[in-house]
Amino acid sequence: MHARFVITASLGFFAFGTLVAACDGEVLQNGGVGGGSTSANTTISTGQGGSTSASTTSGGPVTCPNPNYTDVVEDECSLLDPDSCTEPGTGCVPQNDGTTGCVYGGGLKDVQATCTENIECKPGLVCAFGRCSQPCCRETDEPCGSGECNVEFGFGPNFVYYCSYLDTCTPFGEPCPTGQGCVPRYAEGDAICVGLQPDGGADGEACQFINDCQLNLVCDRDPLQDVCRYMCKTDMSSTTPGQGGCPVGQTCQTEGALTGIGICRP
Repeated sequence: MHARFVITASLGFFAFGTLVAACDGEVLQNGGVGGGSTSANTTISTGQGGSTSASTTSGGPVTCPNPNYTDVVEDECSLLDPDSCTEPGTGCVPQNDGTTGCVYGGGLKDVQATCTENIECKPGLVCAFGRCSQPCCRETDEPCGSGECNVEFGFGPNFVYYCSYLDTCTPFGEPCPTGQGCVPRYAEGDAICVGLQPDGGADGEACQFINDCQLNLVCDRDPLQDVCRYMCKTDMSSTTPGQGGCPVGQTCQTEGALTGIGICRP
């Protein structure tokens, strides 16, 4: 089993109704998941992923080895069974009272289709980081196909894990889509485009998730307190913080399996 990280975003409560508009390892906080008047919290953890094509909402029920994909009480319907809501035009969604319900609404887009708002996706799906997403198992990444089960949506005190389909990127290279930053995953040896928090931390400020920090900073793991630090170019081709260099009094130190990109530390 690979190390996993989690991404979270603050959105308030999901307003599913007539319209769906309404750390273990590295952890990442997402700056937004879908648009409209949606409100929920979201976290992402990375796992093994897969090489198969993405599953769709007609893929049948999924059984998780451990029931840690949600703490919502699935009374009216099952989040992992796309057929548990039999009325056409409905999907199984978490309710604000900590249970599930079959709710009308949503659009026509299936899993992994590009989106900007939850209302574009089929009932029961959400728009997570620009892709329609479904609930999933953390350990197996099912039924994410080519994605990873690493987006944790929070509904008040409750949570549900969903798939993500994140683009990889090169730090200090080609820019990510508007509103996203290129965040290194040092353990995995790559970097991903993901939304940054609008109030992200500055150098030396405390953090919890790997995208808790401002652009070109990372949440540096520390036994005492995780803090935001500049990522840097290990070949020292730049001396400017935010462009590959480090602040005065800090040095660029290698980290994990990501070649060429380190972390500025005192």
